[in-house]
Amino acid sequence: MFLPKDGHTLIDIDETQAVVSQENADEDTIAAWIEKPSSKSLQLQVIICAERFDQGLEHVPFPLSGSTWDTLSSAFNIPPGFLDLISSQASMPTEYSLSDNSPGFLTALGSKGITITHNMRTKQTRCFVIGFCLHERLRFRTELCKLAKYVSDPILPLLLWLEICTEIRLRRCMYRKLKLEHIQVDTGMHFTVPEARLHDVSRNMDKLVHKLTVVWHDLAWDEYALKTLIEAHGRASGAFSSHFEKPNALGILAQRTMVGMRMINVRDLLSSLQRRTATSVQHSHIQLQTIYNFVNQRDSQVNIAHAAASRQLAELSLHDSSVMRSIALDSNKVALLTRRDSTDMRIIAAVTLGFLPPTFVATLFSTSFFNFQPPESSDRVVSQWIWLYASLAVALTALVMAAWYIFSRRSRRKTTRELTVFTPGNGGALPLPHTTVLEGTNISMPTTRVVDNGRVVGNEKVGSRDLDGERCATCAWSLT
Repeated sequence: MFLPKDGHTLIDIDETQAVVSQENADEDTIAAWIEKPSSKSLQLQVIICAERFDQGLEHVPFPLSGSTWDTLSSAFNIPPGFLDLISSQASMPTEYSLSDNSPGFLTALGSKGITITHNMRTKQTRCFVIGFCLHERLRFRTELCKLAKYVSDPILPLLLWLEICTEIRLRRCMYRKLKLEHIQVDTGMHFTVPEARLHDVSRNMDKLVHKLTVVWHDLAWDEYALKTLIEAHGRASGAFSSHFEKPNALGILAQRTMVGMRMINVRDLLSSLQRRTATSVQHSHIQLQTIYNFVNQRDSQVNIAHAAASRQLAELSLHDSSVMRSIALDSNKVALLTRRDSTDMRIIAAVTLGFLPPTFVATLFSTSFFNFQPPESSDRVVSQWIWLYASLAVALTALVMAAWYIFSRRSRRKTTRELTVFTPGNGGALPLPHTTVLEGTNISMPTTRVVDNGRVVGNEKVGSRDLDGERCATCAWSLT
C-alpha cells in the first residue's frame, strides 16, 4: 500500500567530505534528485524516508508513491523483495550482488530497514533507509556528517543503522527491567518491601497478570530483535570484504580504525543486551509463578470462606428444621384441641337440637291460641293431650335431625367436588391426601381419600391397598 508523504531527507557526500543535505523533501524533489547526473567525486547518496506511522489505517503504508519507488529502486539497485520484506515486518539480513558483481546488503527489523549498494567501478555507495522517526533521522544524519571522512567505506551507513537500532533496544531493555521491578513491588516481593508489610500489600491479580503478560510479550520481541541485529552485525562485518584487496578478520573495516572499533562496540553491546534480556525473561518466569501462587492462595481462601458459609447455612437450615418441627408439633396439638372443641360443639349442638323441638312445642301449647286446661271438677294430674305433645315433639326432633344430616352430607359432597382434581383425558378416580386419627391415641396416620366423579368412595391407608369405611377425622361422619 503506497501513501506518499513529505518530510524525506536526502544526503550527498563527495570525496572532499562536503555534505549536501535536503530536509522535508517531497515526491518531486526526490525525482529530480534521482535524475540529476552524479559527479565523479560523489561517494555516497542516502535517502531517509519519512516516518511510516499514519493513525487510523489498519496497515502501515509505504511513504512513497508507486512510480517514485520504481524509479528509486531502479537507480539504487534495490532488490524487488525489499518492499515485501518491509511490508511483512520480517527480519532477514541478506547479501546480494549486482550484474557487474557489485556487492549489496539489506536487512530489516520490524518496520525499519536499510539497503546498501556499492558500485565497484565508480566507487559510489547508495543507501536507502526507512522506518526511522524524526529524532532517529536527525541522529542518523548528524552521525553521518561527523564520520564523513570514512565515507569511502560502504559499511558506514549500516554501522549507524545498527547503532541506532541497538540504542533503541537498550532503552527498551531498561524499560522492561523497570516494569518487572514495579511488578515485584506490586506483589510485595521486592527487597524494598519489609516483611512486616507483606500482608498489607493490596494485590490486584488481574491487573498484575495483565502487566506481566504485556512485559512477557515485549521480552519475546526483544529476544527476536537482538538475535536479528546480532546476525545482521555478523554478516555486515564481512559483507564487502571479499571485494577489496587485503581483507582480514573484519575485512575493510580494519583499515578504518574508528569504524572497526565502533562495530566491535555494537557487537559487545548487543551481546550484553541479549544476556540482560535472558535474565529479564527468567525474572518474568519467577514473577509469573509468584502471581500464580497468589492466585491459588486467593482461590483457596475463597473456597475456605465458601465452605464456612455452607457450614453456617447448613447449621441455619438445621435450626430452621428444628423450629419447623416444633411448629409442626404445636400445630398438631392445636389441631387436636381444635378437633376436640369441634367434637364438643357438635355434642352441644346435638343436645340443643334434641331439646329445642319439645321446648318449641311446649311453648306453642302454652299460648292462648290453644286451650288444653282440664275442667275444674277434674282431678287428673296429666293432661289427656299429652300424646299430642309427645307425637309432635318426637316428629319435629326427627325432622330437625334428618334435615341437619341431609344438609351436612350435601355440604361435604360439594366441598369434595371442589377439591377433586381430574387429569385431562383420564376419567378414573384420583386420590386426595387425608388423615386418619388412631382411636385412643393422639397419633395421626396419613391416608388417601379416594374420590370418583365427585363421590367419596373411602379411605386408603398409606402402606395398604384395602379400602374400608373408616370415620373421617375432620367431620366425624362415615364415608359411604
